[in-house]
Amino acid sequence: MEKPKTYFIDIDGCLFQHYGEGPSNQWFSEPSLLGGAKNFLDTLESKGHYIVLVTARKEKYRQELERMLRSKELIYDQLIMGITSGERVIINDSKSGNTSCSAITVTRNEGLKKCLAELS
Repeated sequence: MEKPKTYFIDIDGCLFQHYGEGPSNQWFSEPSLLGGAKNFLDTLESKGHYIVLVTARKEKYRQELERMLRSKELIYDQLIMGITSGERVIINDSKSGNTSCSAITVTRNEGLKKCLAELS
């Protein structure tokens, strides 16, 4: 049986439509959910995986962002805010020679339909 994984998922451009550089519309208007986003998170949760949502949005916008996530009924375990919008790097030790981390890069605003297919 496969052990549960931890998924770190960016919000703007992966879950919600990204409208451009900086705060622009995505921070202050009702978000547009991208294809496969809700289904992907629901599938991760049903398989017992841990879901960490990450965003460059400032901590002072937490309540508004949490409201947006609830309005779209998105399931997650933890929300990390205020990270840079630069490259994200995961460093992890290997366990008994097994791969212990991986990365999936999706095209901005493409949604998570392709990721969902990989979970099946």
